[in-house]
Amino acid sequence: KAPSRGIGEASLKEFFRYCDAVSQEHIATANGGDDVVLPTPLDVLISLSANGNSNGKIPIPVKDYMSTRSINRFIPFASALHSLRRKADVQSVSEFLLSVIDDLGLKGHFDSISKTRDEYEDRLGNVMELVRAAERYNDDGACVAPASEDAPMDTPLGNFLDDVALIADLSPDEESDAEDGGAGRVVANLMTIHSSKGMEFDAVFLVGNEEGTFPTQKSIAEGEGSVELSEERRLCYVAMTRAKTHLVLTWRREVSYFAGAVFKSRDADRSRFLDVLVSSKQGAKTRGPQASVRATRKSSYKGSGKLDSMTKRELHSEANRYLTSTSKTRTSQTKSNNSTAKKKFVRKKTIIGNGMMGSMTSSDLD
Repeated sequence: KAPSRGIGEASLKEFFRYCDAVSQEHIATANGGDDVVLPTPLDVLISLSANGNSNGKIPIPVKDYMSTRSINRFIPFASALHSLRRKADVQSVSEFLLSVIDDLGLKGHFDSISKTRDEYEDRLGNVMELVRAAERYNDDGACVAPASEDAPMDTPLGNFLDDVALIADLSPDEESDAEDGGAGRVVANLMTIHSSKGMEFDAVFLVGNEEGTFPTQKSIAEGEGSVELSEERRLCYVAMTRAKTHLVLTWRREVSYFAGAVFKSRDADRSRFLDVLVSSKQGAKTRGPQASVRATRKSSYKGSGKLDSMTKRELHSEANRYLTSTSKTRTSQTKSNNSTAKKKFVRKKTIIGNGMMGSMTSSDLD
């Protein structure tokens, strides 16, 4: 139903009634045989196009079950799917996905439902990322070509859909229980940082920690200390604290993006959110023996830009320190005008025998 094609519930009921009639006709023609292959609803739909029923596979006249108005609504959609089916026989998976986007008018649909240009680009970018992921299957041939004679259902398009399918139900199914003795499957739950709030996991992988990705280019343009950048810094802390025992943060040295009709690549810089952890660990030795021992407990930082193993407590501590650093800086700036006047009061101190500065009383500060 998206993009809208003017096909309502009444037209759909007429179409499915026609599909049932076609199935019954095939069963009657086969005389009750067990090997009868019934046409799918897609076969029936494509038969409505100009050349979709050239082989006479659908013998029943559609006008006996569907109104002229409903037929006219279905014909353009049927023609588009007929064209896509032919393209699937010769195009690779990524080429076929681009054909789906163009033939079904998805770009125009995204434009009509997006309130801003940024929202449109985000929607289109998500789809083009799917196209980019499909490029790894380009060497496997046409997207519906069987991989081998022994596995006619094993096609590049089928393999791609299997790989990108998300497992929504985290509970193990009966089949996996039988295979592994009831231990269940090891599954990954893919989600945004916003949707992870209030949840915890044994292991968390926070990916895409590059400048322009996290934080986004939009928040970077707003500048340090902006509301947008502060919000994304807080989200980074939220994501890190979802981990119970293991936290892995990754970044890419090269990022691919879609420009026009082609994919391009650009060099990427490590996120400032990740930089603060690396730099904090790199300077751990200057913060005292105990900090040095914690930082080098598992491995030492060699200065190669790689973040070595750190305990969750250390990561949370550094993230929390970075989270509050900006607000502290802003607070100190607002008080800078009074700092000079206060210096003469804080100079008063109690001297202990060894020359160290001791505690100051409230009256001293006053």
